[in-house]
Amino acid sequence: VLRLRPKVVKTLDFSVDVMRRIRQEIPDVFLIGRLFVHPQDFGQLSGGTARDARRKGVEMAERILREEVNRDRHHFRGRPLFNAWESLNEVFPEWSDDNTHKLFDEYQVAFGQKMLAAGFEPVAFNFGQGNGRGRQWLRLYPGTLETYTYLGFHEYDWPTMDRLHRIGLEGPSEPQNRVPLVGVGRGNDGMWRCLRYRRVMYEGIRQKFGDKHTVIITECGMTQGVWGGSARDIGPWAKQLTVPHNIPGGVVNTPIHPEDYWQTLLWYNGELMKDDFVMGACLFVTGAAGLPEWETFEHLGAITDRICAFQKLYDFDDLPGAIMPEVTAIRPIEPEVDEPHSEETATLQEESQKLLEEDLIETDAGTSSAESAREWRYTFETGQGLGLLVGDIGIPGERIAITRPDGQHLNVTSGSKGEHGAGGFETYAQKPGRYQIEFLDQKFNLTLSGQFTRVNFYKVDKDDAAASTPEPEEIIEETPPIEGILPEPPVNPTPPEIEAPLAPQPVPVPTPPQSIQTEWTYTFETGQGLGLLVGDIGIPGERISIIKPDGRWVQVTSGSKGEHGIGGFEMYAQQPGRYQIEFMEQRFTLTLTGQFTRVNFRRIASGPSAAASALAAPVQTPPPATDSAPPAAAPPPDFKDESIKTTVPATQASQPSLAPSPPTTTVSTSSPSTRPPTPPADSAPPVAAPPPDFKDEPSQTPAPATPPNQPSLAPAPAPTASASPPPSGPSTPPADPTPAKWRYRMESGRGMSLLVGDIGVKGERITITRPDGRREQLTSGSKAEYGIGGFELYAQQPGVYRVEFLDQTFELQLTGQFTKVIFEHSTQPAQPEFTAAAIPAAVSPPPEPVFEPKKPDRFGLLKVALGFIISLFKRK
Repeated sequence: VLRLRPKVVKTLDFSVDVMRRIRQEIPDVFLIGRLFVHPQDFGQLSGGTARDARRKGVEMAERILREEVNRDRHHFRGRPLFNAWESLNEVFPEWSDDNTHKLFDEYQVAFGQKMLAAGFEPVAFNFGQGNGRGRQWLRLYPGTLETYTYLGFHEYDWPTMDRLHRIGLEGPSEPQNRVPLVGVGRGNDGMWRCLRYRRVMYEGIRQKFGDKHTVIITECGMTQGVWGGSARDIGPWAKQLTVPHNIPGGVVNTPIHPEDYWQTLLWYNGELMKDDFVMGACLFVTGAAGLPEWETFEHLGAITDRICAFQKLYDFDDLPGAIMPEVTAIRPIEPEVDEPHSEETATLQEESQKLLEEDLIETDAGTSSAESAREWRYTFETGQGLGLLVGDIGIPGERIAITRPDGQHLNVTSGSKGEHGAGGFETYAQKPGRYQIEFLDQKFNLTLSGQFTRVNFYKVDKDDAAASTPEPEEIIEETPPIEGILPEPPVNPTPPEIEAPLAPQPVPVPTPPQSIQTEWTYTFETGQGLGLLVGDIGIPGERISIIKPDGRWVQVTSGSKGEHGIGGFEMYAQQPGRYQIEFMEQRFTLTLTGQFTRVNFRRIASGPSAAASALAAPVQTPPPATDSAPPAAAPPPDFKDESIKTTVPATQASQPSLAPSPPTTTVSTSSPSTRPPTPPADSAPPVAAPPPDFKDEPSQTPAPATPPNQPSLAPAPAPTASASPPPSGPSTPPADPTPAKWRYRMESGRGMSLLVGDIGVKGERITITRPDGRREQLTSGSKAEYGIGGFELYAQQPGVYRVEFLDQTFELQLTGQFTKVIFEHSTQPAQPEFTAAAIPAAVSPPPEPVFEPKKPDRFGLLKVALGFIISLFKRK
């Protein structure tokens, strides 16, 4: 996308980082999103009335608006990242009954109005190829044509994009099918598959609305499926021929040659350029994923390279209105000559010239020798998952030629897949066999098994290449000890440093600088699924080195996987054994089982005095400040929390073990009494009377003061905080003070299956565990309509939901209905007569959306379709 800089990009991938980068690099791009839903209900499945259709349209819009990428905090220059959104995709054919069309009109109007009010453009129709007539749309879609500016069309043909169009032009005369104003008056004027948009728009729509509408070809390309019957929906690169041999015009050999496809794309682009109301066309597909069939539509490589070269044919002086400045001839500067050269001067010049030539020869030889002293090597790893070959050559912008086992040639560009590295690339490799990779005059043969494979290429000195890769133990021995990395202690320590040693030692020990008085902790979770090691160090842009059990090194960058946190990273770890992780002069050793594993590292900074007190009284060591860590992604359903605290204080640098093993003691998070007091319940906003059908369910018991099953190592605090030292000598433990109680009021009612609530405090992390074990993490205050600490979660599944925040744990029994729970913090003891307050009648639950599981549709789970700019990628 960044190389071609198209006018239009359509995507089903809503990654905030990717979309923001596209918006930054191509500010004028028209970015369209489509949210996959199943089933596609526009009211026909929910009552079949106009009211049902409007309700479903609003629900679809609200569901899109709740996507993270559409939140205000991700706006770019005051505008959303996306320009427009589609609703439903290829929902029914044009020959459906009128009531179905009218129902969809109601749906589109409600959807469009909601999206326009939120600052997005809706894109209408998006029917399958070969559907729609102008007069039909005028009669059945008056509301849509009045509401929408952008109209979407899908246009395909096979074996060329003009096959049916030319058949129509060369066929018998059909005056009733002639296209007004733009028809050529031959046959039936064509425009039945590709160019269908022109037929529809000039069959009355442009005559009535003028220039109101802009057309976007939201999908186009070639598929055998246009011929119906036994023909499969496979693209130009498919080897199978599923089209009957007796189709009009006959069949051609498969797969289609890239140059033949390119020529038919040039024809299509030339036709698009004739209509100034067309913004661009999106090729299906660029970045195929989901099913092997989608690879037969892939435009990366042969087609995108041709598009890039085609764009370069147009210089500034070829564009209308462009003025090029005159460039005067540049004459070489003649040397100033004060006096004629003598013979001695000429001899000296000749000798200098010879010496210069000799130096140049030696320099060239040295450069050539240095270059020849280096060779390319690669690391190779495989794993379960989609049959992809991904890799990195470390250099962007280089052509990589890949030959598959069947002899098919594919060209990709290094750096086109930045998520795999600076020179990252990616291609499908489902077929087992030998793959040949060529770049920069290098050639490698890899034998692949059809699994996911990653290969990283790098240059090394030949002397280093001759040595075998060391085992992890050898690497640890060769790594300089930690004390060599830490700053030297001060030569002349100040008196306070001498008088305040870190621990009661026979000989005073100077305190190291405050900057290194930090502790790193990590939490460790495992679960079933793909053998990945994912994690977060809380800091982006840092190099992380990981040594696998077989001794191979892998280097990743923190923050490269933002879905795992601000310092998120990810790598394959199918091989069981010991993995060593190094970053920021820290080293940790983890024993993995080949399962999905998440590890989150957190750093706790402290000064010299804090370090001294921690060593003097280890049982009072403050717990990790987990609130400051970025939110982690939700784990798989069967995740098991194994929170481990591993400290690496600077004073332990001289210990023999460079990779400290995690202690067996599990340290709990801080108890509520060690936290600043939370605002009392009476500061929360008042709640009014409930709707008639609400059921009050007050909590039976308040939550425990500490999370269950986690023993606290910190002693119970005194009733009041005081700066004075505690009295010396034995003393009787004081009576337990009245603890701060958390209570909740739970109310349920009809409507959308949501769990909404308020904890009265903004900006706190809320962890909710569903009945099936899945964990969701929310932030209090993200849904201010429910209160200052409001939150919201889909909760269709009946069962026990576990809610955790501020070291509190509550278990709620939900029935799949709309439920609101209000948590309150009070120092007063619970009263038997405590009753549930109610929700005001005005705060009704939002309309019930359709919660459909995401599964592949006709065009897969992920696609980014590129539009035409200049000529093939048409710019308006």
